[in-house]
Amino acid sequence: AIAGVPPSVAVGTAVLPAVVYAVLGSLPLLALQSGSTVALCLGELTAQADALGMTPMEVASLTSLFVGLFHLVLGALDLAFVAELFSQPLLRGRTVIAAVMVLSGSFRTLFGIKLDG
Repeated sequence: AIAGVPPSVAVGTAVLPAVVYAVLGSLPLLALQSGSTVALCLGELTAQADALGMTPMEVASLTSLFVGLFHLVLGALDLAFVAELFSQPLLRGRTVIAAVMVLSGSFRTLFGIKLDG
């Protein structure tokens, strides 16, 4: 489980947004997918669940709720153009951060380094 939640949750996160967009969306041609980079970032967040006094599932659910509410507010205020302003820089940055996270997470395994702690 890359995001620290059971694999069954991944099925819901992959299917439910597509169904909701099919009903409520306004663009006829849009590719929806669950991104592995999003799962990596969510995994980092759920790793801190104990410090927050929550379970990984609660952290993932709360994060999803806030992201959904944020999208609803942007849609209600007709601020979709904001996504166009930041799309390419954010996409590139997210990809670089994902690569750094994967590399740093597997650094010890790649080089056979054993650290206590």
